[in-house]
Amino acid sequence: MGTKLNPDAMTAKFPGTTKAYWAQLRFRGDGPRFYKTSPKVIFYDEGEVDAWFAQTAQTKTGDKVSA
Repeated sequence: MGTKLNPDAMTAKFPGTTKAYWAQLRFRGDGPRFYKTSPKVIFYDEGEVDAWFAQTAQTKTGDKVSA
């Protein structure tokens, strides 16, 4: 496992996103995999986040956004 990113680090890595945005992705199951080590502690593996992000690449503006 690589670097661990908490929701605050995710908002820093992806400007324009919020902690609520990442919470909604977790709720819907649309975002990158996450780890929940206790009821209030959530983190993401940076390598998995980067792989998920690469899959969101689009080639035209009309493509449907899944996240």
